[in-house]
Amino acid sequence: MLHALFLLLFVLVAAPLASYVPLAALAGILAVVAWNMIERPAIAALARSGAGETMVLALTFLLTVFRDLTEAIVAGVALGSVLFIHRMSRMTAIAAETPLVPQDMPDDAEPRRPYDEAAAADPDVVVYRIRGVLFFGAAASIASVLDRIQDTHRALIIDFSEAPMLDSTGASMIEELARKMRRRGVTLWLTGARRDIRRVLLAHGLRRPAARYAPAVEDALRAIRAERARERAGAPEAAQA
Repeated sequence: MLHALFLLLFVLVAAPLASYVPLAALAGILAVVAWNMIERPAIAALARSGAGETMVLALTFLLTVFRDLTEAIVAGVALGSVLFIHRMSRMTAIAAETPLVPQDMPDDAEPRRPYDEAAAADPDVVVYRIRGVLFFGAAASIASVLDRIQDTHRALIIDFSEAPMLDSTGASMIEELARKMRRRGVTLWLTGARRDIRRVLLAHGLRRPAARYAPAVEDALRAIRAERARERAGAPEAAQA
């Protein structure tokens, strides 16, 4: 605060005297002030954080010195955004799971669900759980995994309970998958989708008959078994007719 008041007073009263100050002296003062403003522990911590942070720091520093502060800020923000997108895409994963087999967790973490042997051994149903943000940086890798689904399956369940966000690219990928599954005769179920995720999916045309929704994987499995039971019950009646 005192420095600001002194500068204001100097500009208002003694501004003409500043023309007599040698530029070399001003350059030396600016160099000393800039050096004292550097937070050396923070720079060392950034350098230890990883190669990405070091690249952003080095690029911003070099452009500030040899080009312009505005260009340095823009380039640093852009490079930092690219690194963030790359890391988020690596954090997003898709994993195949056996239906209704609980994950390994402590006995007292939550009430255990009953083990359903028929559902766990069901060869007609495949369950995939998406973990992480499904956005344009991860859509290609997840799509390559989903494309390996065999035609022998009758139902595909994609669980979004661990997906906090979905962008339009991810929704388009799911919509393309829905069309492929429909051509193969595979029913696509989308479970655990939050309201904002479901809104994006519906906006991309993912509604019946392209896809069906259920609150959880277990609900989708019960609906699949009930539909299969109705088909088996209807088959003898058709044969008798």
